[in-house]
Amino acid sequence: MSQGNVEIVRRLYRAWERGDFSAHADLFAPDVRSARVMGPEWDGAGLAGEWHGRDGLAENVRLWINAWDDLRVQPEEFIDVGDKVVVLTRQTAIAKTSGIPLDREFADLWELRDGTVVELRFYFNRADALEAAGLGSSA
Repeated sequence: MSQGNVEIVRRLYRAWERGDFSAHADLFAPDVRSARVMGPEWDGAGLAGEWHGRDGLAENVRLWINAWDDLRVQPEEFIDVGDKVVVLTRQTAIAKTSGIPLDREFADLWELRDGTVVELRFYFNRADALEAAGLGSSA
């Protein structure tokens, strides 16, 4: 099912790129877990944390989106890790409160079970995401 997992995740990114964050809600488990794993340079930004359930995931995404103007998330690579998919992304935006531009590499770690997303972790450090997926610090 792992290649199928990659296709599910690709489908979700395509919907998100169109701004449709409610598309395919049925692909998320009702008790989906989500988190934003940030490095020390982001301490105090108020954006880290863990959320539970579909509403929690929506709040996690909303919190991030609302912090930026002109946010763009570009998936660069999808890495198949069996029941997990690592997505290396580049994000660009302008911080709403400070006007500071963002142009940074990130990674998202998706875990799926039977074609359903059970966990989604947004990593600010690609090496941390790769390590969490069991790939060491490089794919």
